[in-house]
Amino acid sequence: SLALLLSSYRDLDEKSLAKIASRAWGIEFLGGDDATEGSTRFVVGKPPMFVIQSPEAFYITYTFPTAYFNDLNKLTGELKEMRVAKAVKDHQAWLAVDLITVHDAAQPPESVYPQIAKLVAELASPDALAIYQPETGKITPWDASLEATLRGADALSVFGKPIHPPVIQIDDDDPRMLAAVDEARAHWPEFVDAFNRHDGENFSIKAPITSGERTEFIWIEVTALVGDSIQGTLGNQPVDLEDFKLGDGVQIPASEVNDWVYVRNGKPTGLFTVKVLNQIS
Repeated sequence: SLALLLSSYRDLDEKSLAKIASRAWGIEFLGGDDATEGSTRFVVGKPPMFVIQSPEAFYITYTFPTAYFNDLNKLTGELKEMRVAKAVKDHQAWLAVDLITVHDAAQPPESVYPQIAKLVAELASPDALAIYQPETGKITPWDASLEATLRGADALSVFGKPIHPPVIQIDDDDPRMLAAVDEARAHWPEFVDAFNRHDGENFSIKAPITSGERTEFIWIEVTALVGDSIQGTLGNQPVDLEDFKLGDGVQIPASEVNDWVYVRNGKPTGLFTVKVLNQIS
């Protein structure tokens, strides 16, 4: 099974789902009354459940105008990665494609994941917030680039390395993080010296960015150091800052630097808080 967490309810019917399955799998499916006796490729049912008969297997597609998880508040409180937590918190509906049975008993159920993934890719646009694998409990925030992966040879790699850098929620008073920030600031002159001498590349800092009442710590690609200020562009997409997006220009006081990194001879220098986040996550 693969499920999509959606921002709004997807109202499907037999014929529309048959067209979607035809596009996803490259063979014609018939929907409802169009399915003739003896057909091996058809879609029947009505919301919230449809049965899909394909040459390889029987599937069920569900579509519900409710949250997927029972205790949403408890779950979002337990999720450390902010992009995942936001997708779970914001979703208002879901749909899923589940395997009922594989026609060839010699084939393991996992063998149909590529087929399920292709159909999910076709169903995802335009309101998917995340993709979820119930079997493993893995959740990946949605990104349009995931569609190509789902249609490819290694569909389940969507649950591997994230498209955007993870944003981990951590207590403000965590002593490990406070120590890492202090260390980054103590070594800040090393960054300034290397930047001014062009002794390295990919110079970036991490600093708080605020929009309204929300603040996120975001990596910023440094373009200039001007007095006690740092100029640069946002190096990763904010999770929930409406006024900012990837690539936007910003100016940050040097006193607000939370972490820094640059690459010299192929090796990174810095990343003080990242070491702590790796321990926590």
